[in-house]
Amino acid sequence: MSEENVLQEKHGKNSSPFLDFAHFKTALILLLITGVVAVLLGVTNGMTKEKIAAIAAEKADAARKAVLPTASVFTDLEYTSDNVLSIYEARDGSGALIGFAVETGAQGFGGTVEQIVGLRVTGANGAYSLSVSGVSLLDISDETPGVGSRVSSSGFLKQFEGMTAASLAESFDAVSGATYSSEGVRAGVEAALDLAGRIIQNSGGIVK
Repeated sequence: MSEENVLQEKHGKNSSPFLDFAHFKTALILLLITGVVAVLLGVTNGMTKEKIAAIAAEKADAARKAVLPTASVFTDLEYTSDNVLSIYEARDGSGALIGFAVETGAQGFGGTVEQIVGLRVTGANGAYSLSVSGVSLLDISDETPGVGSRVSSSGFLKQFEGMTAASLAESFDAVSGATYSSEGVRAGVEAALDLAGRIIQNSGGIVK
């Protein structure tokens, strides 16, 4: 067998050391490019994720202040329950408890309706009243534009101001054509009142 035949037998009829090296080099370059792109995407995602989280936290802080404007300090109580994502104790400049800011997430029509519910605490000697001071929506992006999104109107949200758990159970006006979205807001307010009431009771107080 000639030397040429031996090389063909070893590398194959359509193969050569040069082509094999070229293929290896191309594969290596593609692998390096893929690795660099993956690293850059990871870094970008990390930076974006932190920025999004910071924006969300800033938005939530502003929403808490909007529903309880007289509060000077908000403290996370680290309680959660059905439809409640977080609850913050609100105190004024003198350190007196004035209420709670509750972030809720209840089911609407297309997804979760996220909002901040402000609750005002009044009373003394262990007997307190809880009433809604305001409602500020955080995210209703999953609700139908022009229909479910109408729950963000000031007219709809204003009806909750001054409501207690008892009055909410008696009276509630949903937005026409947006029953599920309206129910998501109402359920969030109800959950906020319920959890705040239980926190007061667990502390030895009574909710009138």
